[in-house]
Amino acid sequence: TTTTTVVASCSPSVITTPSVLDTNPGQATYSNSQACTWTVTAPAGQYPTLTFTKYALQAGDYFVAYDGPSSMSRILMYETGPLATPPPVTGSSSTIYVEFSSDAAGTDAGVSAAVTFTTVASGPSLCSSPSAITTNNTVLSTNTWWSTYSDSMGCMWTITAPAPLHARITFLSFNTQATRDFFSLYEGLTTSRMLLRTSGTALPPSYRSAGQSLMAIFSSDYTIMGAGVTALITFE
Repeated sequence: TTTTTVVASCSPSVITTPSVLDTNPGQATYSNSQACTWTVTAPAGQYPTLTFTKYALQAGDYFVAYDGPSSMSRILMYETGPLATPPPVTGSSSTIYVEFSSDAAGTDAGVSAAVTFTTVASGPSLCSSPSAITTNNTVLSTNTWWSTYSDSMGCMWTITAPAPLHARITFLSFNTQATRDFFSLYEGLTTSRMLLRTSGTALPPSYRSAGQSLMAIFSSDYTIMGAGVTALITFE
């Protein structure tokens, strides 16, 4: 009796229409020592989105998406090993470049993502807008549209409540590279009185301005990226 080993192959490497990107279509698992790349290109004026419907990788196997046409572009996501299904990722231009590679030490069910295209007035920005917050119940984010913030980036927001109210910032999520990527908060609209400077994964407490205003600044270095910071701005 002859046993035939089926070697998994990836879905087509060039994607220009809504479709499915898959590491092992038609097969239960991907193969050892498998490598694939995809170039996902949206029509002019649109932006590609990957929405994950399956994610199962062994430790040592990698799935990486880049915000541009090559592996020299900014990393949108970098996943390896047994993790939860990633959130959707959207590019800031018409193209996302994707790489998958497995080692020789075991396989799993692989990755599958629906590819769709969205039309927006302009490319998605990292820092949430507006940068001058004057509206109650506004969400501040370091990485709108994307699952991680970028390297070597900076954001600044001024937060001003109408008189005689005060501004409050309540953190909803916090995940930055510890001791490298910092979120800072100041009383008023200058850096003269610092209320907070922190990094890592601990959720900071809520802060209320003594006057009408707060100022927030986020900065990252050139290495590891995190899921970022989101916070709710309210006036009271």
